[in-house]
Amino acid sequence: MAFFERKKHPRAELRNRHLEFIGSNWIKLAVACYSGFKKHGAGFLVIYEADIIQKSKKVMEEVRMKYLPGRSLPDFEEDGREFKWLATYSPETTMLISFLRVDGGLSSYSISGKGDGRPKFLYEKSKSKH
Repeated sequence: MAFFERKKHPRAELRNRHLEFIGSNWIKLAVACYSGFKKHGAGFLVIYEADIIQKSKKVMEEVRMKYLPGRSLPDFEEDGREFKWLATYSPETTMLISFLRVDGGLSSYSISGKGDGRPKFLYEKSKSKH
């Protein structure tokens, strides 16, 4: 997807899979993030990386994920980016997503949407359909 910058990175292949998954499932992820925020406050949508690696077709319904409020996440270093993202989180426009890697670590992303791609807009749109 053109709006993601794909840099050289030691885990570039998995990073690209993460970004591809986010781009392919933008609407559902945005709705899940904003819904999680409304219920629990600022936090991250945590996705199990193994699920997107094992599936040749990234079927959203088969991917385990859970919204975790900031207070229930591992302690982020105060000078780390995740800590800063939580402190400046704007749920109306931004998704905070972490992939729980196979090695037990986290790969985190702060991704913003514009216009009709904003999480709040997509959440409200999904609620108006029901």
